[in-house]
Amino acid sequence: MEAPDDSTDTMCDAGPGVRDAVYIRDVRLVARDGCFELSASVDGDMLRFRFPRDASLEARAEAFVGPALFEAMVRNVPLVIDDRAPLSRALHTRLNDIQRMFATWNGELAVVPIEARQFDEPPGTDEVLAAFSGGVDSTYTYAAHRDQVTQLLLIEGFAAGRGGARDWEGNVAARTRFARAEGRQLIAVGSNIRGWLAKRELSLLLTHGAIMCSIAATLYPSRFLVPASFTADELAPWGSHPLVDPLWSTPATEVIHHGLTEARVEKTRVLCADQRLLDQLQVCWFAGSMNCGECGKCMRTALTLHLLGARSANLKPYTHRSQLALLQPTDLAHVHLLIEIARLATEVRRHDIADTLRAYVRRFRVLQASGDLLRELAGARALRLWHRARPHAWHKARGLLRPRTDL
Repeated sequence: MEAPDDSTDTMCDAGPGVRDAVYIRDVRLVARDGCFELSASVDGDMLRFRFPRDASLEARAEAFVGPALFEAMVRNVPLVIDDRAPLSRALHTRLNDIQRMFATWNGELAVVPIEARQFDEPPGTDEVLAAFSGGVDSTYTYAAHRDQVTQLLLIEGFAAGRGGARDWEGNVAARTRFARAEGRQLIAVGSNIRGWLAKRELSLLLTHGAIMCSIAATLYPSRFLVPASFTADELAPWGSHPLVDPLWSTPATEVIHHGLTEARVEKTRVLCADQRLLDQLQVCWFAGSMNCGECGKCMRTALTLHLLGARSANLKPYTHRSQLALLQPTDLAHVHLLIEIARLATEVRRHDIADTLRAYVRRFRVLQASGDLLRELAGARALRLWHRARPHAWHKARGLLRPRTDL
Protein backbone atom coordinates (compact mmCIF):
# COMPACT_ATOMS: atom_id res chain seq x y z
CA MET A 1 0.00 0.00 0.00
CA GLU A 2 1.33 3.44 -0.93
CA ALA A 3 2.24 5.83 1.88
CA PRO A 4 0.60 9.28 1.74
CA ASP A 5 2.43 12.27 0.31
CA ASP A 6 3.48 15.43 2.18
CA SER A 7 0.00 16.94 2.02
CA THR A 8 -1.69 13.96 3.65
CA ASP A 9 -2.89 14.31 7.25
CA THR A 10 -5.09 11.36 8.19
CA MET A 11 -6.69 11.73 11.61
CA CYS A 12 -9.43 10.76 13.99
CA ASP A 13 -11.30 13.27 16.14
CA ALA A 14 -10.01 13.95 19.64
CA GLY A 15 -12.02 14.39 22.79
CA PRO A 16 -11.46 15.31 26.42
CA GLY A 17 -9.49 12.81 28.51
CA VAL A 18 -11.28 11.09 31.37
CA ARG A 19 -10.25 8.45 33.88
CA ASP A 20 -13.10 5.95 33.49
CA ALA A 21 -11.29 4.33 30.55
CA VAL A 22 -8.02 4.39 28.62
CA TYR A 23 -8.77 6.13 25.32
CA ILE A 24 -6.91 5.92 22.01
CA ARG A 25 -7.92 9.10 20.16
CA ASP A 26 -6.87 11.43 17.39
CA VAL A 27 -4.95 8.83 15.37
CA ARG A 28 -2.95 10.67 12.70
CA LEU A 29 -0.47 9.83 9.97
CA VAL A 30 1.49 12.81 8.68
CA ALA A 31 4.62 13.37 6.62
CA ARG A 32 7.06 15.41 8.70
CA ASP A 33 10.83 16.08 8.70
CA GLY A 34 11.66 13.37 6.19
CA CYS A 35 9.65 10.65 7.91
CA PHE A 36 6.08 9.50 8.48
CA GLU A 37 4.80 10.12 11.98
CA LEU A 38 2.01 7.94 13.32
CA SER A 39 0.61 9.52 16.48
CA ALA A 40 -2.37 9.33 18.80
CA SER A 41 -3.57 10.63 22.12
CA VAL A 42 -3.26 7.59 24.38
CA ASP A 43 -4.66 8.05 27.86
CA GLY A 44 -4.43 11.81 27.40
CA ASP A 45 -0.77 11.97 26.26
CA MET A 46 0.56 12.00 22.72
CA LEU A 47 2.34 8.81 21.72
CA ARG A 48 4.39 9.06 18.54
CA PHE A 49 6.09 6.58 16.23
CA ARG A 50 8.30 7.89 13.41
CA PHE A 51 8.79 5.57 10.43
CA PRO A 52 11.05 5.85 7.35
CA ARG A 53 9.46 7.45 4.31
CA ASP A 54 9.54 4.17 2.38
CA ALA A 55 7.37 2.35 4.94
CA SER A 56 3.81 1.37 3.96
CA LEU A 57 1.45 2.75 6.59
CA GLU A 58 -2.13 3.72 7.38
CA ALA A 59 -3.63 5.65 10.30
CA ARG A 60 -4.56 2.55 12.27
CA ALA A 61 -4.93 1.66 15.96
CA GLU A 62 -2.67 -1.42 16.19
CA ALA A 63 0.54 0.43 17.13
CA PHE A 64 -1.13 2.03 20.16
CA VAL A 65 -3.08 -0.97 21.45
CA GLY A 66 0.06 -2.72 22.77
CA PRO A 67 1.17 -0.09 25.31
CA ALA A 68 -2.37 1.15 26.09
CA LEU A 69 -3.57 -2.35 26.95
CA PHE A 70 -1.42 -2.58 30.09
CA GLU A 71 -2.46 0.79 31.47
CA ALA A 72 -6.07 -0.34 31.14
CA MET A 73 -5.34 -3.69 32.79
CA VAL A 74 -3.51 -2.09 35.72
CA ARG A 75 -6.36 0.38 36.32
CA ASN A 76 -9.10 -2.17 35.55
CA VAL A 77 -10.87 0.13 33.10
CA PRO A 78 -11.95 -0.44 29.48
CA LEU A 79 -9.68 0.34 26.55
CA VAL A 80 -11.67 2.47 24.10
CA ILE A 81 -10.48 3.01 20.53
CA ASP A 82 -11.63 6.02 18.53
CA ASP A 83 -14.52 5.24 16.19
CA ARG A 84 -12.56 6.27 13.10
CA ALA A 85 -9.35 4.29 13.80
CA PRO A 86 -9.47 0.84 12.16
CA LEU A 87 -8.27 -2.26 13.99
CA SER A 88 -7.79 -5.84 12.84
CA ARG A 89 -10.86 -7.81 13.88
CA ALA A 90 -8.76 -10.94 14.35
CA LEU A 91 -6.40 -9.10 16.71
CA HIS A 92 -9.35 -7.60 18.59
CA THR A 93 -10.61 -11.13 19.22
CA ARG A 94 -7.21 -12.35 20.46
CA LEU A 95 -6.67 -9.42 22.83
CA ASN A 96 -8.83 -11.22 25.36
CA ASP A 97 -6.51 -14.25 25.31
CA ILE A 98 -3.45 -11.99 25.55
CA GLN A 99 -4.90 -10.33 28.63
CA ARG A 100 -5.78 -13.63 30.26
CA MET A 101 -2.21 -14.85 29.90
CA PHE A 102 -0.76 -11.76 31.58
CA ALA A 103 -3.47 -11.89 34.27
CA THR A 104 -2.46 -15.50 34.95
CA TRP A 105 1.07 -14.27 35.57
CA ASN A 106 -0.09 -11.41 37.80
CA GLY A 107 -3.51 -11.58 39.43
CA GLU A 108 -3.44 -7.81 39.97
CA LEU A 109 -3.86 -7.30 36.21
CA ALA A 110 -7.53 -7.24 35.19
CA VAL A 111 -9.01 -8.58 31.95
CA VAL A 112 -10.81 -5.52 30.56
CA PRO A 113 -13.19 -4.83 27.65
CA ILE A 114 -11.69 -3.55 24.39
CA GLU A 115 -14.16 -1.24 22.69
CA ALA A 116 -13.63 -0.66 18.97
CA ARG A 117 -16.12 -0.08 16.20
CA GLN A 118 -14.19 0.03 12.94
CA PHE A 119 -12.69 -3.26 11.86
CA ASP A 120 -10.87 -4.34 8.73
CA GLU A 121 -7.90 -6.47 7.74
CA PRO A 122 -4.99 -4.82 5.89
CA PRO A 123 -4.00 -6.62 2.67
CA GLY A 124 -0.50 -7.49 3.88
CA THR A 125 2.82 -7.58 2.03
CA ASP A 126 5.40 -10.18 1.02
CA GLU A 127 7.98 -8.78 3.45
CA VAL A 128 9.56 -10.85 6.21
CA LEU A 129 10.37 -8.58 9.16
CA ALA A 130 12.75 -9.43 12.03
CA ALA A 131 13.15 -7.49 15.26
CA PHE A 132 16.81 -6.48 15.24
CA SER A 133 18.73 -4.63 17.94
CA GLY A 134 22.12 -6.07 16.99
CA GLY A 135 22.30 -8.25 20.12
CA VAL A 136 23.11 -11.95 20.15
CA ASP A 137 19.47 -13.09 20.15
CA SER A 138 18.31 -10.89 17.28
CA THR A 139 21.49 -11.46 15.24
CA TYR A 140 21.04 -15.21 15.63
CA THR A 141 17.41 -15.01 14.50
CA TYR A 142 18.47 -12.98 11.48
CA ALA A 143 21.28 -15.44 10.68
CA ALA A 144 18.89 -18.40 10.91
CA HIS A 145 16.49 -16.76 8.42
CA ARG A 146 19.03 -14.80 6.40
CA ASP A 147 17.72 -15.99 3.06
CA GLN A 148 14.14 -15.00 3.93
CA VAL A 149 14.32 -11.76 5.97
CA THR A 150 13.82 -8.63 3.90
CA GLN A 151 13.39 -6.03 6.66
CA LEU A 152 14.98 -5.37 10.06
CA LEU A 153 13.01 -3.56 12.78
CA LEU A 154 14.76 -1.27 15.29
CA ILE A 155 12.69 0.61 17.90
CA GLU A 156 13.85 3.63 19.89
CA GLY A 157 13.57 3.27 23.65
CA PHE A 158 14.45 -0.42 23.91
CA ALA A 159 18.12 0.26 24.79
CA ALA A 160 19.18 2.04 27.99
CA GLY A 161 21.73 4.38 26.43
CA ARG A 162 23.38 7.17 28.40
CA GLY A 163 23.74 9.41 25.37
CA GLY A 164 20.06 10.16 24.71
CA ALA A 165 19.33 11.22 21.13
CA ARG A 166 22.99 10.73 20.16
CA ASP A 167 22.78 7.09 21.16
CA TRP A 168 19.67 6.56 19.04
CA GLU A 169 21.22 8.29 16.03
CA GLY A 170 24.41 6.26 16.40
CA ASN A 171 22.43 3.05 16.76
CA VAL A 172 20.44 3.79 13.60
CA ALA A 173 23.65 4.61 11.70
CA ALA A 174 25.32 1.35 12.77
CA ARG A 175 22.28 -0.81 12.02
CA THR A 176 21.82 0.99 8.68
CA ARG A 177 25.40 0.19 7.64
CA PHE A 178 24.84 -3.46 8.47
CA ALA A 179 21.46 -3.62 6.70
CA ARG A 180 22.88 -2.05 3.54
CA ALA A 181 25.83 -4.43 3.53
CA GLU A 182 23.33 -7.29 3.78
CA GLY A 183 21.00 -5.86 1.14
CA ARG A 184 18.15 -5.48 3.64
CA GLN A 185 15.83 -2.61 4.53
CA LEU A 186 16.19 -1.16 8.03
CA ILE A 187 12.95 0.16 9.52
CA ALA A 188 14.13 2.36 12.39
CA VAL A 189 11.11 3.50 14.40
CA GLY A 190 11.72 6.60 16.51
CA SER A 191 9.38 6.93 19.45
CA ASN A 192 8.63 8.62 22.76
CA ILE A 193 7.36 5.30 24.15
CA ARG A 194 9.97 5.19 26.94
CA GLY A 195 8.74 8.50 28.38
CA TRP A 196 5.09 7.45 28.02
CA LEU A 197 5.78 4.27 30.00
CA ALA A 198 7.91 6.05 32.60
CA LYS A 199 5.14 8.54 33.36
CA ARG A 200 2.84 5.61 34.17
CA GLU A 201 5.53 3.52 35.91
CA LEU A 202 4.94 0.68 33.49
CA SER A 203 7.94 -1.61 33.09
CA LEU A 204 9.46 -2.25 29.68
CA LEU A 205 10.00 -5.84 30.89
CA LEU A 206 6.21 -6.18 30.94
CA THR A 207 5.36 -4.29 27.76
CA HIS A 208 8.20 -4.74 25.25
CA GLY A 209 6.76 -7.78 23.47
CA ALA A 210 3.39 -6.11 22.95
CA ILE A 211 5.05 -2.94 21.67
CA MET A 212 7.16 -4.84 19.13
CA CYS A 213 4.26 -6.95 17.92
CA SER A 214 1.79 -4.07 17.65
CA ILE A 215 4.28 -2.01 15.64
CA ALA A 216 4.86 -5.01 13.37
CA ALA A 217 1.08 -5.31 12.90
CA THR A 218 1.10 -1.70 11.69
CA LEU A 219 3.62 -2.61 8.96
CA TYR A 220 1.74 -5.85 8.07
CA PRO A 221 4.62 -8.04 6.83
CA SER A 222 3.77 -11.62 5.97
CA ARG A 223 5.88 -12.81 8.93
CA PHE A 224 7.39 -11.09 11.96
CA LEU A 225 10.25 -12.84 13.78
CA VAL A 226 10.62 -12.11 17.50
CA PRO A 227 13.97 -13.28 18.92
CA ALA A 228 13.62 -15.42 22.05
CA SER A 229 15.32 -14.16 25.21
CA PHE A 230 15.18 -17.54 26.98
CA THR A 231 15.27 -21.23 26.16
CA ALA A 232 12.30 -23.49 26.79
CA ASP A 233 13.66 -24.73 30.13
CA GLU A 234 14.19 -21.15 31.38
CA LEU A 235 10.75 -19.76 30.56
CA ALA A 236 9.12 -17.47 33.09
CA PRO A 237 6.61 -14.61 32.89
CA TRP A 238 8.09 -12.04 30.49
CA GLY A 239 6.88 -9.35 28.10
CA SER A 240 7.91 -11.41 25.07
CA HIS A 241 6.93 -15.06 25.41
CA PRO A 242 6.18 -17.99 23.06
CA LEU A 243 2.68 -18.31 24.56
CA VAL A 244 1.86 -14.64 23.94
CA ASP A 245 3.75 -13.33 20.90
CA PRO A 246 1.90 -15.49 18.32
CA LEU A 247 -1.42 -14.17 19.67
CA TRP A 248 -0.54 -10.81 18.13
CA SER A 249 -0.79 -12.38 14.66
CA THR A 250 -3.33 -11.04 12.17
CA PRO A 251 -4.53 -12.46 8.83
CA ALA A 252 -1.82 -10.30 7.23
CA THR A 253 1.03 -11.08 9.65
CA GLU A 254 2.15 -14.29 11.34
CA VAL A 255 4.16 -13.57 14.50
CA ILE A 256 6.86 -16.18 15.20
CA HIS A 257 8.77 -16.45 18.48
CA HIS A 258 12.16 -17.78 17.33
CA GLY A 259 15.20 -19.33 19.03
CA LEU A 260 13.49 -21.05 21.93
CA THR A 261 15.67 -24.17 21.77
CA GLU A 262 19.12 -22.53 21.53
CA ALA A 263 21.01 -21.26 24.58
CA ARG A 264 22.81 -17.92 24.34
CA VAL A 265 26.22 -19.58 24.23
CA GLU A 266 25.11 -21.81 21.33
CA LYS A 267 23.70 -18.81 19.48
CA THR A 268 27.05 -17.06 19.89
CA ARG A 269 28.85 -20.16 18.64
CA VAL A 270 26.77 -20.05 15.45
CA LEU A 271 27.59 -16.36 14.92
CA CYS A 272 31.31 -17.11 15.13
CA ALA A 273 31.08 -18.58 11.64
CA ASP A 274 30.57 -15.08 10.18
CA GLN A 275 32.84 -12.22 11.27
CA ARG A 276 30.46 -9.63 9.80
CA LEU A 277 27.77 -10.74 12.24
CA LEU A 278 30.22 -10.62 15.15
CA ASP A 279 31.59 -7.19 14.29
CA GLN A 280 28.18 -5.50 14.35
CA LEU A 281 27.14 -6.89 17.75
CA GLN A 282 25.46 -4.29 20.00
CA VAL A 283 24.77 -5.80 23.41
CA CYS A 284 25.38 -3.00 25.92
CA TRP A 285 23.06 -2.02 28.79
CA PHE A 286 24.28 1.56 28.83
CA ALA A 287 25.31 2.61 25.34
CA GLY A 288 22.92 2.48 22.42
CA SER A 289 25.41 3.09 19.63
CA MET A 290 28.60 1.40 20.85
CA ASN A 291 29.35 -1.12 23.56
CA CYS A 292 30.79 0.31 26.78
CA GLY A 293 32.76 -2.87 27.51
CA GLU A 294 32.24 -2.36 31.25
CA CYS A 295 28.71 -3.61 31.98
CA GLY A 296 27.53 -7.14 32.67
CA LYS A 297 26.09 -7.71 29.19
CA CYS A 298 29.27 -6.54 27.48
CA MET A 299 31.41 -8.72 29.71
CA ARG A 300 29.22 -11.83 29.32
CA THR A 301 29.46 -11.53 25.55
CA ALA A 302 33.18 -10.73 25.54
CA LEU A 303 33.89 -13.67 27.86
CA THR A 304 31.84 -16.05 25.72
CA LEU A 305 33.70 -14.93 22.59
CA HIS A 306 37.02 -15.33 24.41
CA LEU A 307 36.17 -18.90 25.38
CA LEU A 308 35.09 -19.62 21.80
CA GLY A 309 38.32 -18.15 20.41
CA ALA A 310 36.56 -15.28 18.64
CA ARG A 311 36.38 -11.48 18.84
CA SER A 312 34.07 -8.66 17.82
CA ALA A 313 35.45 -5.42 16.44
CA ASN A 314 32.62 -3.62 18.29
CA LEU A 315 33.40 -5.03 21.75
CA LYS A 316 36.34 -4.72 24.15
CA PRO A 317 37.84 -8.18 24.69
CA TYR A 318 37.97 -10.11 27.94
CA THR A 319 41.53 -9.91 29.28
CA HIS A 320 41.63 -10.59 33.04
CA ARG A 321 39.79 -12.53 35.74
CA SER A 322 39.12 -9.33 37.70
CA GLN A 323 36.57 -8.47 35.01
CA LEU A 324 34.44 -11.44 36.11
CA ALA A 325 33.19 -9.39 39.08
CA LEU A 326 30.89 -7.62 36.61
CA LEU A 327 29.04 -10.91 36.13
CA GLN A 328 27.69 -11.39 39.65
CA PRO A 329 23.99 -12.21 39.02
CA THR A 330 21.07 -10.10 40.18
CA ASP A 331 18.23 -12.33 38.96
CA LEU A 332 17.50 -15.83 37.69
CA ALA A 333 18.02 -14.84 34.05
CA HIS A 334 21.62 -13.95 34.87
CA VAL A 335 22.05 -17.23 36.74
CA HIS A 336 21.01 -19.24 33.67
CA LEU A 337 23.50 -17.33 31.53
CA LEU A 338 26.36 -17.84 33.99
CA ILE A 339 25.66 -21.57 34.15
CA GLU A 340 25.86 -21.73 30.35
CA ILE A 341 29.18 -19.87 30.28
CA ALA A 342 30.57 -21.98 33.13
CA ARG A 343 29.80 -25.12 31.11
CA LEU A 344 31.58 -23.62 28.11
CA ALA A 345 34.57 -22.69 30.29
CA THR A 346 34.75 -26.28 31.54
CA GLU A 347 34.50 -27.52 27.95
CA VAL A 348 37.57 -25.50 26.92
CA ARG A 349 39.43 -26.33 30.17
CA ARG A 350 39.24 -22.87 31.73
CA HIS A 351 38.36 -24.27 35.14
CA ASP A 352 39.45 -21.08 36.91
CA ILE A 353 36.71 -19.13 35.12
CA ALA A 354 34.16 -21.90 35.60
CA ASP A 355 34.84 -22.08 39.34
CA THR A 356 34.44 -18.30 39.77
CA LEU A 357 31.14 -18.23 37.89
CA ARG A 358 29.76 -21.19 39.85
CA ALA A 359 30.71 -19.44 43.10
CA TYR A 360 28.66 -16.41 41.98
CA VAL A 361 25.71 -18.70 41.27
CA ARG A 362 25.92 -20.36 44.69
CA ARG A 363 26.06 -16.98 46.45
CA PHE A 364 23.00 -15.76 44.55
CA ARG A 365 21.06 -18.90 45.44
CA VAL A 366 21.84 -18.41 49.13
CA LEU A 367 20.53 -14.83 48.95
CA GLN A 368 17.48 -16.01 47.04
CA ALA A 369 16.76 -18.65 49.67
CA SER A 370 17.04 -15.95 52.34
CA GLY A 371 14.43 -13.90 50.49
CA ASP A 372 12.15 -16.92 50.26
CA LEU A 373 12.51 -17.44 54.01
CA LEU A 374 11.65 -13.77 54.64
CA ARG A 375 8.54 -14.15 52.50
CA GLU A 376 7.43 -17.21 54.43
CA LEU A 377 8.02 -15.56 57.80
CA ALA A 378 6.72 -12.06 57.01
CA GLY A 379 4.28 -12.82 54.21
CA ALA A 380 4.31 -11.89 50.52
CA ARG A 381 2.56 -8.58 51.20
CA ALA A 382 5.30 -7.45 53.60
CA LEU A 383 7.98 -8.42 51.08
CA ARG A 384 6.28 -6.36 48.35
CA LEU A 385 6.11 -3.37 50.71
CA TRP A 386 9.82 -3.76 51.38
CA HIS A 387 10.52 -3.85 47.64
CA ARG A 388 8.46 -0.70 47.07
CA ALA A 389 10.32 1.11 49.86
CA ARG A 390 13.66 0.59 48.14
CA PRO A 391 14.57 3.83 46.30
CA HIS A 392 14.79 3.48 42.51
CA ALA A 393 14.05 -0.26 42.69
CA TRP A 394 12.36 -1.76 39.62
CA HIS A 395 9.92 -3.52 41.97
CA LYS A 396 7.82 -0.34 42.32
CA ALA A 397 6.71 -0.45 38.68
CA ARG A 398 3.01 -1.10 38.09
CA GLY A 399 1.83 -4.41 36.68
CA LEU A 400 5.03 -6.38 37.07
CA LEU A 401 4.94 -10.11 36.29
CA ARG A 402 5.06 -11.55 39.78
CA PRO A 403 4.46 -15.21 40.59
CA ARG A 404 1.46 -15.93 42.76
CA THR A 405 2.91 -16.49 46.23
CA ASP A 406 0.05 -15.67 48.61
CA LEU A 407 -1.52 -18.66 50.36
